[in-house]
Amino acid sequence: MVIFLTVNVDAIFHGMSNFVVPLNVSSSLLTEVANLICSNLDNYEIFCVIDDGFCFNRDVSGYLNGSIIYGIADMGCVTTCSSENYSFTTLQGYLESEINCCQDDFCNYKYIYGPLHVFNGRKCEACHASVSEGCSDLKTVGCRDAETQCISFVIVHNDSSAPDEIYKGCASPSLCDMARKSLYNEYFSGTMTEARCYDTLPSSEQLNFEG
Repeated sequence: MVIFLTVNVDAIFHGMSNFVVPLNVSSSLLTEVANLICSNLDNYEIFCVIDDGFCFNRDVSGYLNGSIIYGIADMGCVTTCSSENYSFTTLQGYLESEINCCQDDFCNYKYIYGPLHVFNGRKCEACHASVSEGCSDLKTVGCRDAETQCISFVIVHNDSSAPDEIYKGCASPSLCDMARKSLYNEYFSGTMTEARCYDTLPSSEQLNFEG
């Protein structure tokens, strides 16, 4: 069961160790019903309490198919939760998702920032094209942060009139694991199929050393 209560956020987060239940909230209600009190992003003056579940926060950002995905952030109470952090980078786009779960009061309260775009020195062949066109002109893209593998997959859209699309680029291991399960991804607007992950390209430093 989830309950939403209105409070003054400054009263909650100023001196967390000395938290006092506001007068308009029954302290007995919190004691008897709620095992967990979570911050809720729908309104900074709202928090939720849940008797059996998790606090969570989520941030998704990216640029895919000419559309910016930025500022999709949320936090609140859920009955089930699975931490899920992954990222993908291709020539003219990227996608990064972070979902964190926790079970302490207000543990999900934090400001969530977008990706830092820190390149890690690895590179992969990159492509985005329809399956019918194929990837005839492969180029390389720099990998970011935890992206330690290259990935290739096909997006199959629910709309049969939309052509299947090939994506190639850099991926975090967690994205590789997710892609192999052939799950629907709302940000690609389709199901990830035919996923294959493999080693990144040798860096220029490796080539010079080996040569």
